[in-house]
Parts: sequence; structure tokens; C-alpha cells
Amino acid sequence: MKQVIIVKEIRNTKNAQVKQLMLTTTIEKPATANPVSFFLKGVPKVAPATEKRTFFQSISTDVIAEHGIKEGSDFHKVFPQFPNARLAVRETFTQRTWEGGEQAPKINPQTGVVMQKGGKDIYRNVELSLDGTLEDFYIQHDPVNAPSTGNPFAGMKGESIEELAKGGSVVAEPALPGA
Repeated sequence: MKQVIIVKEIRNTKNAQVKQLMLTTTIEKPATANPVSFFLKGVPKVAPATEKRTFFQSISTDVIAEHGIKEGSDFHKVFPQFPNARLAVRETFTQRTWEGGEQAPKINPQTGVVMQKGGKDIYRNVELSLDGTLEDFYIQHDPVNAPSTGNPFAGMKGESIEELAKGGSVVAEPALPGA
């Protein structure tokens, strides 16, 4: 499926002849991708039906002027020579660093736990694929051990399924007594 890529922002850089495009797209997740997403669709912070992707691309002011690029521009209309361009998620174990900073590892937003595989931190990157051949690549993280208190919801934002759903912490529904 073709992505709609939008120029969300045009940012200044230290070099007056170079700007930075903030490109975004929203991907609709299929209901079959996650049972929680299907059964709890519409519950905020529990089962989002979309994924937002953002990528930053350096660009010269000459190219911006030549193509009439503005905030809100559709990437495919600005650059029709790249009809299959897409933003691809590429997860890796390699941390990106730059002058004055470093990339944070992927974190579970509900628990704040760093996602790992085999003891290695996972880093999420988004890349621009002009020809559209770069596929998404996800690393399946190791399972996180359940709390040993006997209560599978201990330490979460609530003790009942209703409280957990409100707080975005639903992982699985508890078994009913006698079931």
C-alpha cells in the first residue's frame, strides 16, 4: 500500500543553504496484527489503530525553491520521480550517536522498560526508501518476566481490568474464576 508522506516541518540548520525536512506518515495497522488491537479497538493508549513514522531529511534551499516545497506538501507530488517512496521502520542493536547526543533505546511506553533481545538494547529507526524496496524490519524483543507477587497486575496502573484499560496497561484479560 502506498504511503502518504507529508512535509510536516521545514527546519533551519547551522548552514543557511541547508534546511531539514520533517517527513511524516501514518500507517493503518491491520486488525490481524495484534489481537489486543482488534478486541480493544478505540480504547485510548491500549489498542492504537495507527502508527506514526517520522524521518528527517537534509535538503538544500535551492531544491526547496525549485520544487516549491512548503509545510504540508505531499512528498509524492513534490517528487513524482519517486512514486513508490516510503518510510520504513528498521530496528537494530546499533545506537546512533551525534555531536552532543545519542539515541535512546526503544522503551515500552506503559512500563518504561527498555526493550531488549538477548540482553542487547533495541533501537528503532525510520529510513526513507526512495524506490520503496526497503521493507520494515522489527526485532522481536525478549518477554518481560511477570511480577512474582501472584498478582499479574501488580505494579501496573490499576488492579482491575477496567482500571488497566483506562491507564493503557492491558496486556491480557485475567481468567474468570471457575473458568
